[in-house]
Amino acid sequence: MNKKNPFETKENPDFDDDKNLSVSMTPFTNRMSSEDAKKVADNAIDKEFRQKTKIFWAGTITILIGVVLFILGINDIINLDLKIGDISAKLINASPGVLFAIIGFLLIFFSDVKIKK
Repeated sequence: MNKKNPFETKENPDFDDDKNLSVSMTPFTNRMSSEDAKKVADNAIDKEFRQKTKIFWAGTITILIGVVLFILGINDIINLDLKIGDISAKLINASPGVLFAIIGFLLIFFSDVKIKK
């Protein structure tokens, strides 16, 4: 790579939209050689894959903890009232195993990180 920092740019980042924080890599890679630009893109994709894998395993372990708690019959009553924006959810008289399984499922389901090449 060039000795100069490849991420130094005087241009403002080109965000996809107001709700999405992904940034186009074009302003950063335009001044690089094609080999350096490919290295930067490959590194970004590799980091995305590692992050997705870590979140997947955290969700899987959380689900397994929930299954074990459910099988062991640990019964404690958990009431959960959750409201995020327009969406609200209530979990009434749930066991900890069910709660762990739901949290693990949500971790896996909502962990979609995207980096555009």
